[in-house]
Amino acid sequence: MKIKGEGFTLYNTLEELAKDFLEEGKTLVYQGNYQKAYDNFSDAMIHLKDFKEAYFHRSVVKFIWKDYEGALADVAEALKIDPDYADAWAQNGFVKTEMCRFDEALQDYSRALALDPVNAHYFNDRGYLRKQMNDFTGAMEDYTRSIELKPDTADAYFNRAKLKNKLNEIEGCKKDLTKAAELGFMPAIIQLQRMD
Repeated sequence: MKIKGEGFTLYNTLEELAKDFLEEGKTLVYQGNYQKAYDNFSDAMIHLKDFKEAYFHRSVVKFIWKDYEGALADVAEALKIDPDYADAWAQNGFVKTEMCRFDEALQDYSRALALDPVNAHYFNDRGYLRKQMNDFTGAMEDYTRSIELKPDTADAYFNRAKLKNKLNEIEGCKKDLTKAAELGFMPAIIQLQRMD
């Protein structure tokens, strides 16, 4: 329980305080205030030992800052706390993809999907990785599975459209771009305007 007053909040437990730091940090990331978000996630870890979500979200900030080794270090800490933390395995894959450590990234995404086999975002991200690895069949399967699981995943339609364009499937490309645009995905809207 927390008690709010004018200009202050009292907490019954350090866990409540840590969770507030985490939630505020996530809001700050969304607002683009990465330094303050980083500080909030670090403060959350001070107040709640083994707070895997704080390590995970701080790794996101480090990724945004292109501190890939630091992002991997925070994910490793989250995985020490919970080896079955699917989001952390996916984050590992995401960071390693950016570092061109494709084989390792593929293993991490596969681990994430083994833990959470209906996560559309993991399939979309693994599809992007497979495209980078020139596994176009695997990428197409992953983008399609992402869309099947979550039909409003605009970036999966967009990614599949780009792959179809690369494979000269122009009508399929336009169809996926149109769907992504209908879902409000700005890069798809711009791409469609260029094609007309």
